[in-house]
Order: sequence, then structure tokens, then C-alpha cells
Amino acid sequence: MRGIALELDSPGGEVGGLFDLVESLAAIRARSGKPLWAVASECALSAAYAIASVADRILVTRTGEVGSVGVVAVHIDVSAADAMAGLSWTLIQAGARKTDGTPHTPLSPVAAADIQSDVDRLYAALVATVAHNRGLSAETVRASEASIWRGDAAVAAGFADGIGTLAEAVAGLASVSARTVRPRRPAASLLSKGANVMTTPVPDAEPPQDDPIAEPVAAVCVNTAAAAPRPTTDAAAVAARLRAEFAEIATVAAQAGRLGVEIDAADAMRRGLTPDALRQAVLDQLAAHSEAAGIVAAASPPATAGDSPIVKRARERAAAGSR
Repeated sequence: MRGIALELDSPGGEVGGLFDLVESLAAIRARSGKPLWAVASECALSAAYAIASVADRILVTRTGEVGSVGVVAVHIDVSAADAMAGLSWTLIQAGARKTDGTPHTPLSPVAAADIQSDVDRLYAALVATVAHNRGLSAETVRASEASIWRGDAAVAAGFADGIGTLAEAVAGLASVSARTVRPRRPAASLLSKGANVMTTPVPDAEPPQDDPIAEPVAAVCVNTAAAAPRPTTDAAAVAARLRAEFAEIATVAAQAGRLGVEIDAADAMRRGLTPDALRQAVLDQLAAHSEAAGIVAAASPPATAGDSPIVKRARERAAAGSR
């Protein structure tokens, strides 16, 4: 696998969990040692743009949009509608600030100032994230005033590196040698609820001499020596940790099954494999197959019948590109 193409099509969303994801994506990219390119098709705005900013290179389609680096909070005052409906709310509370922001009364100046302060803090963190990842000054990002750019305008503004599609990104990554990629800067990103994110492993254009392609197999074998040692603690904490690991291993097994790779989750648990070790083994096995261009890895997909629309679309694109 030469690199990873990240396709985004999202206007952004809620702030919850964004800065934790910043650290997670930075760590994943550092461990992989592979170039990461992002493609805005058709939009990577606000929190979704912060995701894209993690990439070494951002492409945007000719009609795609990027930017909107800003934060907004909304308060809806429904007190007039309540009165028209004959409703009168009596709020019985303990703590003077408990009902700040309730929609059933006009927003007080104190509550408004508190919300504005929170928005300002989040905005500062978002600006710092994008500026750091894109190699821009914080002043430049702030000066954008959350503007949105389309196509060539995004490149001219410095918020994208070129015009291209996902297929063109995959083709470009196939010619990039991981050994010649510049060292990655510590990266960060943000993710919103509902953001559609897809990662597509990109196969080597030709296998390295010291990395022969293995014959396709139905199951994945993992060396148990690669399993990370587990610290010991009290029984309740150990049980909770094991339950979480077992659940994650089951998720990895389910994802691998959707990609045509069989994993015995129970056996992996008995052998003490960590979820990360198992996941890496799956990716290594898929990367060794000639069909790797059609593989889509989606983290923790929703438990619905059949493939998600994102996975299905990626499979269709990969199949079309291999013909």
C-alpha cells in the first residue's frame, strides 16, 4: 500500500469529540508512515475541512467546496410561540445558571456572554488546528472569516493544493514512494456528527522486490508475539477493558468479513490479540492482494443490513477504475 486517499463530502457539524479525533488521526498517520491525501468531493467544510487539513495534500473537485473555518451556536427563543399556544412555563431550579439557554425564555445577557465565550474558545482551537496542519498563520485563517471557496479559488486561497477527483488522487498516490515522502508534521483534525468519511487503501503500482505478494487466503494469521502486553489492575477494571477489547475485535472481524476476509473472532480473543494488531494484519493481508484497489476500510460502521452507501459507492468506483 503506497498511501491513503481520504474522500470527504460533508458541510461539517457538531463539535463533540473533534479534538480527541485530532490526536487519533495524527497518531494513526504517524504509525502508518504512508502519505495521506484528502479529496473534497463535493464539499469539506467547517469540521470536515479540519479533517481534510490532516492530509499531506488536499485536492478539490472543480465544483467542490472547502473552507468555512468557523464556529456557530444557536439559541431558539420559543417563548412567544408558547404564549400563543397558551403555554406558560414555570422553571423550578437549584443553581442560578441551571436554566441558562432554555428556549422557553429570552436569552439573558449573562447566558449570551457565556455562550459567546465558549464559541470563541472553540474557534481559537479550530483556527490553531487548521493553521498548524496547513502551514498557515493563525491570522491568515482568521482573516478568511469562515469563507467558502470552490475549485480553483480554494487553491488560490491556500486552502487546497490542487484540482482533482478521488480517482486522480488514487492514481497519484500509486506513483508516490513512501520512502521519499517528507516527514509528517504532527497533525490534527476535527470530525462532525454525520460527516461522511471514507478511507481507500491505495495499492503499490508494482510490488517491492523485498515484499513479494502472498497468495490470496481466506483467513488472516497474526503472530501473537505482536500483541501488546496488557497491564494488570483490579478485577473490575480488567473485566471492563476486556469487554471493550472483545467488542472491538468483533467489529474488526465483521468489517473484514464484509471485505471478503474471514476472521475467527473467538480464536483471536483466546490468543490474546489486540484489536490494533488484528486490524493491522487485516490491512496487511488486503494490501498484498491485487484486488486491494477495491477495498474500503470504514471505522466502526453502523449495524445496518448490507453495505452502507459510502462503502457501496467506494466499491463501485474502485471496480470501475480497475477495468
